[in-house]
Amino acid sequence: MQQCRPFLLSYTLYLAILPLLLTGCSFLEEMHFKITVCHPDQKEIEVFPKLLNADETLIFFKHFPWQEKLNLLESMENEDIHYQPSVRFMHNSGKSLEMTADSDHKPYGFSLWYDRPVKVKVFFGLMGEKVKNQVIDEWGFNPATAQEHLETFLDGKYEELEKVMQP
Repeated sequence: MQQCRPFLLSYTLYLAILPLLLTGCSFLEEMHFKITVCHPDQKEIEVFPKLLNADETLIFFKHFPWQEKLNLLESMENEDIHYQPSVRFMHNSGKSLEMTADSDHKPYGFSLWYDRPVKVKVFFGLMGEKVKNQVIDEWGFNPATAQEHLETFLDGKYEELEKVMQP
């Protein structure tokens, strides 16, 4: 009887994952992203309840009303402005890429804020290392280049993105 248990567990596991196998396991293959949005006229940051896959995230970026949000920002009094228009794309790995629109470049440009965990030495390395999030930012990207960097992030090519973001 003891020999049958592994088979039963394996068969039970097989039955549990069979629907995933039949659908191509897309849920296992795809990376998913949480999205937050900062609006110029809203004090609260908007958090989207649904996780998006990479394709959906890219569509979200392409269709986000960047110019409308910048027009709204420019029409507001300074004391009524809460944020520059920005969207943060967060992966469950602890990495995120925030894209903030500005009107310094025509029609508009972006600054990118890449937040990722890095190992840092504590007390010159005498106390070991710890993981700490650090943000690096770069400014002056046009929409096409910003989209390319977002695609790099969505593809999980973090080292490539880090090279672009280093001054």
